Amino acid sequence: PLLDAVQTAGYISPTPIQAQSWPIALQGYDLISVAKTGSGKTVAFLFPGIMHIKKMEGGPRPVGPTVCVLAPTRELATQIQDECQKFGRAIGMFSVCLYGGAPKGHQLRELRQGPQICIATPGRLNDFLEQGSLHLGSASYFVLDEADRMLDMGFEPQINAEGYTRFCKTCFLCVFTFFS
Repeated sequence: PLLDAVQTAGYISPTPIQAQSWPIALQGYDLISVAKTGSGKTVAFLFPGIMHIKKMEGGPRPVGPTVCVLAPTRELATQIQDECQKFGRAIGMFSVCLYGGAPKGHQLRELRQGPQICIATPGRLNDFLEQGSLHLGSASYFVLDEADRMLDMGFEPQINAEGYTRFCKTCFLCVFTFFS
C-alpha cells in the first residue's frame, strides 16, 4: 500500500536529500539536513518516521505520538500534514496537525484519537503540553523542520522551555532549510 501511494504521488526515485537522509535516519542516528524548498525534504523525514512507527508495531501501545514534527508556521505545518496523510493513510497511520489561529476543540478531538504522528507549531504544541492534553513521553522520532526559521522567528524560548529533545529516545532529526 505504501509503495502504491508513492507511485500515485509520482515518485520514481528518491531526490538527493532523500537518498542521503534515509539511510542515516533509518539507522536512528541524529541528522542535520540542508535542503532548499521543493527538494523533497518533507518526504526525506516523513518516510523514516513512518518506518520507525512500523518497526515499533506489536510492542506496548504508546501514550501519545511516536513521531513529532515541529514547524515554524501554520502553512508549513498543514503542508507537512498533507504529505503525511497522502502516505500515512495508505498504511493506516493517523496524524494530527496542531497550530494556532484555529479553535483548539477540533485539534483536541483529533489528539484524543491517538495519532502516531503529531505535526505542530511551537506555540500550539506548548499549549497542549501545558494543559496536559498531549504527552510526548513516547515520542522517539523528532523533527525540527526549518529550525533556522523558527529561531529567526523567536521560537527559541518555547523550544528550550519545553525541552522537546528530552522526550526523544532514539532519533533526533533536524532539518534546516537555508534560503538563498
